Amino acid sequence: FLGPPASGDCGKGTGGGGGGCRPPPPSHSPQSLRSGDGDRPRSKRGGDGGEQTSKNSACKKVFAFEPASKTFDLLGRNCELNEITNKCELIRKAVSDTTGVASIFLFPDHSGAATLRHDDLLDARSQKEEIQTVDATTLDHLMFRETTTPMVVKIDVEGFEKTVIETLLQTKFANEISEIYYEVDRNWLDAKELETMLRDHGFKNFRKVGQSDVHFDVLAAK
Repeated sequence: FLGPPASGDCGKGTGGGGGGCRPPPPSHSPQSLRSGDGDRPRSKRGGDGGEQTSKNSACKKVFAFEPASKTFDLLGRNCELNEITNKCELIRKAVSDTTGVASIFLFPDHSGAATLRHDDLLDARSQKEEIQTVDATTLDHLMFRETTTPMVVKIDVEGFEKTVIETLLQTKFANEISEIYYEVDRNWLDAKELETMLRDHGFKNFRKVGQSDVHFDVLAAK
């Protein structure tokens, strides 16, 4: 998906794969997951919180995007160990503004730090892997559904959030997205710019999650 999950133990899963290691606390979880609305599919770009969300009875379908090969393998293992393969569609691609090939930067000691960002803040220890990317048009094909239902999106992509959200808002299912939970790091992202973009597309409520003013999460809802 776009960013691999953080390392750690997740339920019965193995550490680092499937993005289920640091889910948001219940008080900050998207309202639809706590209300028992059983018809909403989930889309994950970056799998943080994956098993917790996927095992919730309110979640009927998950599209999980994970481009890094080793993390994708762990994602599949986690889904099997947590017995959620029936509701999870795993896609070894990254959401971006183009369909093609790109370099993702990986860190051997932290799977959650992988990024498509290319800037001077990248650690010299990073390694590169060629991965597949998809744009809005391809995303529409990959996530085609017969019925229209509200969708919740979780994004953790280490500074690539703006590109991912721009692409999501260009899809045919953009109006179905009711909530987006995303990460902000002010070292490489303008939080106000992101909020303005989302407000222009009907998102009205923004809840900051976390004590830091530099690194935190945001729950945006319509």
